[in-house]
This record gives sequence, C-alpha cells and structure tokens, in this order.
Amino acid sequence: MKISFNKYQVYIKASFLIFILLLAGVFIYFNLTRHIRSNIEFSQMVFLFLVWTCILWWTILMIFQLIFLPKGLFIDDGNRTLTLSYFFHKPLLMRATEISEYSIVYISTKSTRYKSFLMYNSNGRAYLLSEFNLEKIDPIQAFLEDNKILFVGEEKFSFVKYFMNYF
Repeated sequence: MKISFNKYQVYIKASFLIFILLLAGVFIYFNLTRHIRSNIEFSQMVFLFLVWTCILWWTILMIFQLIFLPKGLFIDDGNRTLTLSYFFHKPLLMRATEISEYSIVYISTKSTRYKSFLMYNSNGRAYLLSEFNLEKIDPIQAFLEDNKILFVGEEKFSFVKYFMNYF
C-alpha cells in the first residue's frame, strides 16, 4: 500500500518559503541600502534583528521538515517492510524486525492536532510517521500491530529535539 505526503502541509511550507525569500530580497534591496546611507536608530536595528531572527528560525524549521520527514511510505505486508521516501535523499527500507518499538505522539499546530507514530529502529534512531507529513497513518498502525512491534505508550514530542537527535 502506498501512502503519499500531506499535500496541504507541503504546499503551504513551499509557498511560505518562496514568500520569505522574496520578502528578504525586497527588504535587503530597498531597506538595507537606504539605511546604510542614512542614520538608523538602535531600537529599529534591534527590532529588525529580532523579527528576522524569528523568521529565520521558522524558515529553518520548515526546511528541516521538508528535508527530514518522510514524504511517502510504501507498506509491503508480504515482505513485512516499510519503505520511507523523502524529497531530497534516497528511500529507506525498514524491515519489521528492525523496528524495536513505537509510541504515539501528537503534533499540535494552531488549527489541528495530528496523531503520529514515533518508531525506533534497533539502533535507537527515531522516525516520525504522522498525519502532519503523510496523507494517512491508519495502515501504519495496522502494520505495527500485525507485526507485534512493542508499543510503549504516549510520548511528548518536540521538533527541535527530534531534529537535534537526527544529527
């Protein structure tokens, strides 16, 4: 069974990143060159620095989500494998015997709460399979239960912690 990516999340992130790049270009072209020629107050510099730091933080988080979260999944019940596909690197084949445990996590955004599975392989590496980045996750739960993968309960989730552990 093939599961595709959550189109809403991916298209919104890609649109936002394009908008941010255009906004940064316009800002640099019009404002920065004008402020170099004129005196700028310290409070304005601090405000601009804080705004651009927040925008940069959100942008980096979105880029990491696009790069490191699976954007597709193929479940092969016959071979008992999951194949995770990504936008920017090669697919990852995981056998059911390589998955040591999984937990349920919830990702909350301003508008939605996404149910997710955090799977751990035998090396301790975590993989997030979520409605946040995938079209549906019910077949994943069926695959994990059918292959008697150890369920360890609910877990708190943070994208920052997840990406820091990725490296």
